[in-house]
Amino acid sequence: MGAPVVNHTDLDTIVVSLVARQSRTNDGTMSIPDQLDAMREYCAKHGWIAGPEYVEQDTSGRKPLDKRKGLRQAVADVEDGRTSMILTAYFDRFVRSVRTRGEVLERVEAKGGTVMTMDFGKTSNATPVSKFTGTVLAAAAELIAEQAAEKTAVSKQRNIDRGVPPFPRITPAYVRREDGTLEPHPHNAEIVREAIRMRTRKNPASYRYLTRWLNAQPLLGQPDENGDCSPIVLTTSGVESMLKSRLLIGELHFGEFTPNLHAGEFWGGVITDRATFRKMHRGRASRGRRAKSDQLLARQGILRCGACDSRMTVANVKSNGKTYPYYRCGNTLCERQAIIACATAEEVVVAATIDATRGIEGHADADAEIAASQVALDAAERSLRNAISSLVGLESEAATRDVIDQLVAERDTARDRHSRLVMRTTPALTVTTANDWDVFTLDERREIIGLVIERAVVDPGRGPGRVEVVTRTA
Repeated sequence: MGAPVVNHTDLDTIVVSLVARQSRTNDGTMSIPDQLDAMREYCAKHGWIAGPEYVEQDTSGRKPLDKRKGLRQAVADVEDGRTSMILTAYFDRFVRSVRTRGEVLERVEAKGGTVMTMDFGKTSNATPVSKFTGTVLAAAAELIAEQAAEKTAVSKQRNIDRGVPPFPRITPAYVRREDGTLEPHPHNAEIVREAIRMRTRKNPASYRYLTRWLNAQPLLGQPDENGDCSPIVLTTSGVESMLKSRLLIGELHFGEFTPNLHAGEFWGGVITDRATFRKMHRGRASRGRRAKSDQLLARQGILRCGACDSRMTVANVKSNGKTYPYYRCGNTLCERQAIIACATAEEVVVAATIDATRGIEGHADADAEIAASQVALDAAERSLRNAISSLVGLESEAATRDVIDQLVAERDTARDRHSRLVMRTTPALTVTTANDWDVFTLDERREIIGLVIERAVVDPGRGPGRVEVVTRTA
C-alpha cells in the first residue's frame, strides 16, 4: 500500500523546501549562507514556513536530477507530502538545464506542488505560455553555462600546463602556494609517505589498517582564511582514493584536458616517485574483517522504529565530501521508516541513562582492575607472538594479514585499557554516571545503557522530540 496522496491546495500553511546551490565558492555567485538567509526572509515575508534546507556545494546546475542530491530530495519532500513548494534564490540556482527543469516540474506539479524562484517567481508547465517562458529561461541559463565552460577551457588547459590544479580539492598530502601550484603539506606529507611505505612493504598493510593508523595521527585539513587546520577523519575508500591520486607523483589529470605528466617540476617537491607508486598499486592486501560499528547504540537492540517497531541499524550518508552516520529502520518493507542522526539519538539516550542512575554510586577496587587488565594484556601479547611464530612463511597470504591485524587491534585495546587504569591513582574508586561518563570505555557505556534502558522509540519525521525513552525501572 503506497503513501497517501496529499492535495497541497488543501493545506492551511505552505511548507517550503529550500535548495541552495553553488558551482564553486569563487564563481562570483551568492554564497550558500546568503542564499539560505534570503530564502528564509522571503518565506517569512509571504507567511510560508521555511522547512528542510538542502545545500548543493560544488554542484553544476547542468546536472540531471539524479545527480542533484538536494533538489532530488526536495522533489521527494513534495511527493511524500512533507512540503508543498520548492524555493531557490534565483532561477539559475534552480537549474541550468531544460531537461532537469522539465523532470522536476512533471513530478512536483503531479502532486499539486509548486516550484518558485525569488527572481522570476513561480515557474510552471501548467499552461502553454508558462511552459514556454520557463523553457526559454532554462535554455538561456544552459547556454550561458555552456559558453562559460567553453571560454574557460583555454584557461584551464593553460593552468594545467603550468602545474596549477584547476579543481578546488586536492589530496591532503599537499597545500597550495600563492601562485596555485603545490608543495608538500608541512604536517601531512611525511605521514602519507609513511603510509606509502607501509603499503609497499613485503606484507602490504590493508587499506582498512591504514585508515585506522592515519586517523590516529591524524592528518590536517587545508588551512582556512585564518590559517587554522582541522583534523581530517578518513574512510577506507577515502584512503584508497588518496593513495591512488597521481598528484602524489607530480601528474595533473583533469577530465578530457591534456594531462601534464611533469607538473611536479613546477611544485615544491612531490610525495613519492613513479616506481614506488607502481609498486604500491601492485600490492594486494585484504581489507580484513568487517569492523564493528563504533556508534554507541549499534547492535544494542534498544532503538526502535516508531512506525513498525523494528530495530534500527547504523548507516552512513555522504554529503559535500563528508560522511554522516545515522540510525534507520532496518525493515525494508516499512512504509514510514524512521531515521535519525546518530549523535541526536545517542544524546537523548545518554541523558536518560544518566538521569535514571542519578544518585547511584559504583565502587571498584582499582588494584584488582589493574591486575585484571594486566592479565588481559599479557594474554593478548602472547596470542600475537604465537600467531606470528606459527604463521612464519605464510606472510604473503591475505588470511595471515587478517589474523595479524585483528590480534594487533586486540593487543592495542588491552594496552590502552591497562594504561588508562594505571593512570587512576586512587586505590578505591567511587563512580557515578553523571561525573564519570566521559572516562567510561565504549563497552562500559553500552553495558550501563543496556542495564538501564529498555527501549528508545524514534518516530518518523524530522526535528527534535521524536525519541521516547523507556527505562527498565519505569
